[in-house]
Amino acid sequence: MNSSEFLTPEEVAELTGYSRTAQQRDWLDKNGLHYKVNASGRPIVNRLYARMAMAGVTPTAAGMTATVWTPDFSVLR
Repeated sequence: MNSSEFLTPEEVAELTGYSRTAQQRDWLDKNGLHYKVNASGRPIVNRLYARMAMAGVTPTAAGMTATVWTPDFSVLR
């Protein structure tokens, strides 16, 4: 298990399915994952953020929100 705070370039490639930096950034943008760009233009993704995003948790400045599903019992008779 990697203890770095950021995903490795290989992990970003696995996450996005792309090895080219521009395609990785496009995928991250289209899927709403936040990242920073380093001096070489590579997307830098926070490991904890990526884990939360993959679990459906959206971190915000005020805290975190989770997509919560609740059953609609009104349709049952």
